[in-house]
Amino acid sequence: MHNEFLEMRAHAWLADLGLYVRRAQNVPWGTARMLYEDVVPRDQPAVILDIGANVGQTSRAYAHSFPDATIHAFEPFPRIHAVCRQNLRKFPRIHCHCLAVGDQCEKRVIALATEDNHCTFNQITRPAGADTPAALREEIQVTTLDAFLREQRIPTVHILKTDTEGNELAVFRGGHEALTRGAVRSILVEATLQEGNTFHVRLEVITSCLAPLHFRFYGLYDISYTPTGEMHVFSALYKLQPPSPSVPSTVGSRK
Repeated sequence: MHNEFLEMRAHAWLADLGLYVRRAQNVPWGTARMLYEDVVPRDQPAVILDIGANVGQTSRAYAHSFPDATIHAFEPFPRIHAVCRQNLRKFPRIHCHCLAVGDQCEKRVIALATEDNHCTFNQITRPAGADTPAALREEIQVTTLDAFLREQRIPTVHILKTDTEGNELAVFRGGHEALTRGAVRSILVEATLQEGNTFHVRLEVITSCLAPLHFRFYGLYDISYTPTGEMHVFSALYKLQPPSPSVPSTVGSRK
């Protein structure tokens, strides 16, 4: 009882400072190993794709959760990719690719949001125009999930994380073959509930896209809120649930 009282006092004191503390198992990060115990076989190293790696923060977190995993980090913007590669240089099992992932393999000239090498708001769907300053023009290479898995000879992806500033549906379209045959076991995708958010796809749209492919919504993590407390963006986790074997009909059968 004494310990519980001290814990309550500590929570109250922190709340006065605008801080809230919860136990890790109650609010796990989307990269926590505990979320994937039924996805990654105990006797098999995980294969993880970090699509939209930015400067490598998520790849690093997954590397700590799965030290023996092979991780492929995709960051298409060359200047940001250079920072990502530098940040992840001490992780030999993380492979950095200067690639975007979409629904077709092609080159694009993109208008950057800023010259900041840590910017998280660049969109590969924002083409450069004639009036785009040279400092904000960047050529990127786009591949598809299906093409990448074939080229790398990867039969199974245990975790696919995608944070592509609204390009998630194109990622799924470009991985239709892999998703259809069950080669991807789980998907962690940044999403929103807000109308008119051009940088994130709404949760119900993602769910309706993945449900026919037998992915079940599992939970929300890494939630951020607006200053008024409205849920802003979050990581939504989906897990593959193979369809149940069909049961032979007994209608009209004779015993």
